[in-house]
Amino acid sequence: MRNKALRHILAFPAQLVGVNNLLALSGKKLVLPFYHTVSNQPLAHISPLYKHKRVDEFEADLDFLLQHFSPISLEEVFLYRKGELALQKPSFHLSFDDGLREVFTVAKPILKARGVPATIFVNPDFVGNKALFFRYKAALLIQELMHSGIDELTEFPFDSKIKTVNAWKKWILSAKHNQSKQLDELAILLNVDFDSFLKKEKPYLEIPELKILQEEGFAIGAHSMNHPEYQYLNEEEQLQQTLESMAWVQQHFPQKITAFSFPFTDFGVRKSFFEQLSSNPKRPDLLFGTAGLNEGINEFHLQRSPMELGISAKQMYETDLLYFILKNFCI
Repeated sequence: MRNKALRHILAFPAQLVGVNNLLALSGKKLVLPFYHTVSNQPLAHISPLYKHKRVDEFEADLDFLLQHFSPISLEEVFLYRKGELALQKPSFHLSFDDGLREVFTVAKPILKARGVPATIFVNPDFVGNKALFFRYKAALLIQELMHSGIDELTEFPFDSKIKTVNAWKKWILSAKHNQSKQLDELAILLNVDFDSFLKKEKPYLEIPELKILQEEGFAIGAHSMNHPEYQYLNEEEQLQQTLESMAWVQQHFPQKITAFSFPFTDFGVRKSFFEQLSSNPKRPDLLFGTAGLNEGINEFHLQRSPMELGISAKQMYETDLLYFILKNFCI
């Protein structure tokens, strides 16, 4: 649930009922919170897009989760969904999307100290800082516009009606995956060097770091090759992005249970895609979307909860559980 007004309305009654009662009423045995990164520093490639968690906020989320749920591994998630593992109490499995460096430098020590396993979903085109996600390109361009002090710009190269800084920002933030080359052209105009940013800041994990994470009990999953919006791809492209990224991950990080998380969301992905994927021998064991507490199309298609909405895990799960109960009661 991402409706702020509705979340505000539900906050007080949800708090009165309490998380444990909400879990019992909802019948939810497994929740799947996910993040992108954790940092006490503002990150130029992320800050204009969403508010990531600081260390203290991330630790507070973990305190809440560990108070009400048991942490389980990716393999245990699979066995539970397969019907071969009974969860004695509500459980959670944590994951991170995009394979960002702070997962290794900041989150890993915190998770290991608390005994919390996690899955890191990566985009092979970005691992090792070979290229930059188009949304992170947009964020860097917005940062340059915000700090340049420019009031008026030259004619916008893709639309002559766009002239003001705010109009430029609006277009940049609305750019899609297929407009990545246009973002590159804007970077030249604004003197933003994406390659230098990758070399200097190294926002992504390297293969050796991912291998250490795997050796220390973290699972590695696929997140498409280069993070497009699946709803704008044809089915052949969707399958190619999925299977190629799965093959790359399994080649470099072979593991018993394979997993894929949809970039952005699985909203708009047709049923025929899931049917084709399920018949492919190289299909992932588990598929993850981002629709919160909702159910997927089958037992191996699960929905995760985005944790970077500007609220705590406690606030989010209290209201989401109550909303889930009310929605199902009304149905």
